[in-house]
Amino acid sequence: MFLEEYKGTKNWPTVGVVGVAGAVNNNTVRTTNVKDWPIADGNAIAANFGLKSFTFINDFAAAGYGVCMLK
Repeated sequence: MFLEEYKGTKNWPTVGVVGVAGAVNNNTVRTTNVKDWPIADGNAIAANFGLKSFTFINDFAAAGYGVCMLK
């Protein structure tokens, strides 16, 4: 598997943040635009991939952080 060759190396990320369309509650989210997807759990993703943390934020919040960086 492609990812497995990088796991545990210096090229493997230690944290993750993803903006998702949907309400984020306790680092879990049910996407609003893909009805059949299950609830995603950021803490479970972090544990599964050996990350220190994996955080979901609302997509509008992510856009807001980007706008704040514009000059």
